[in-house]
Amino acid sequence: MVIKKPEFTLSDTIKDIQLAIVTLSALGLQDGCRYADIFAAAEKARLSLCPTETGLQLRLQYMDQPYEETLVIAMQPIEDEDGLPSVFTVHH
Repeated sequence: MVIKKPEFTLSDTIKDIQLAIVTLSALGLQDGCRYADIFAAAEKARLSLCPTETGLQLRLQYMDQPYEETLVIAMQPIEDEDGLPSVFTVHH
């Protein structure tokens, strides 16, 4: 479980962050691209990666998420128990 990994951190302070829903196509990318490509395109678009706790907070606070919507959190991947890079998704 990723939240038990030392790379998963929680902030000691409460702060507001601005989130944006950005599609791969809006970044000029296609499905199946690498995380590194996404990060480079996002940086070029002046977007920042989310803190690791964003997915958990979003799940708690996004109470009216549309049914079947899936949001993939743009964060530094954390290795899962199989050693594969993993990011949070928020799905309803």
